[in-house]
Amino acid sequence: MKTEDDLIEWELQNLVLIILSITFYCFSVNAICKVILELTSKLVLYTDFIGKYKLNFAASNIYVQAPLGTFTYQWCQIEKAVLTKDFFFLYIKDDSHIISISNDTSDGRNMKELITFVESNRINIIKV
Repeated sequence: MKTEDDLIEWELQNLVLIILSITFYCFSVNAICKVILELTSKLVLYTDFIGKYKLNFAASNIYVQAPLGTFTYQWCQIEKAVLTKDFFFLYIKDDSHIISISNDTSDGRNMKELITFVESNRINIIKV
């Protein structure tokens, strides 16, 4: 009889230990996730962290410097070029990427030169 009582007691202790570990695990993972979300939301508020893309256009390549790395595309990889009222889109066919460039010229960019270069040397631009 004693061994059965010991077995039941041991099983109950293990059950309590398992329930406490799962509860602690869930609360700790939840707390860690909340901290990570708060940190990333604070980092996103800084303009230096995101949105800093630098585009360089050469005769044969397009260089994109992004916060996540540097990408190089060739002009022959452009499938379509679309010009809208607010943006100029370049569709890259090999990687299925879209390069969007704002038509706002307040930062010294000359969009007209880029558009005429693309249209005269590379691909017809679809104007929407």
